[in-house]
Amino acid sequence: VKVRVRRMVRLLIVHFWLVVEHFQRTGANATKDTNVHDTLRSDIRCLVGRKEFMMLYPKEPFDTPGSKSHHVAANSVQVLFWIELGAGRLLKGGGHPPPIMNGFIMHVHNLMQEVANMEKIDKSQFPFPYNQIVKILVIVYTFSLPFFAVGTLGALTPVMV
Repeated sequence: VKVRVRRMVRLLIVHFWLVVEHFQRTGANATKDTNVHDTLRSDIRCLVGRKEFMMLYPKEPFDTPGSKSHHVAANSVQVLFWIELGAGRLLKGGGHPPPIMNGFIMHVHNLMQEVANMEKIDKSQFPFPYNQIVKILVIVYTFSLPFFAVGTLGALTPVMV
């Protein structure tokens, strides 16, 4: 039981780094720095074995740096699938009661949904006029806040605001 739980925790960490790699290397804010690419891939390589690495990045040698890779990023859903398989084995082996494992699997599904939502937000364009209005409103709010807070906070206004 301990080995499977440790593996699932390790896979959750791998999932985190795969999501970081994906958002660092795709979209409008993608970094072009090869050192960042290599470091991210190196971090992932430290957490997975050769077999898992080959499943995440097919047809690529284990020691390929991130900047030389044909794959921009791996599919993080595959790691969530591995986590669900581990949870199923843990449940089948009687390691945890079904309600707890059901809650865990629901959290894994929620994690998958939230990554999809982050992807939507990252890839959607923010209209320029709306961007300008939001910027002006933030500036107005920032500079007017102390005047409205002084009535409530009194002498603590400079500290709190």
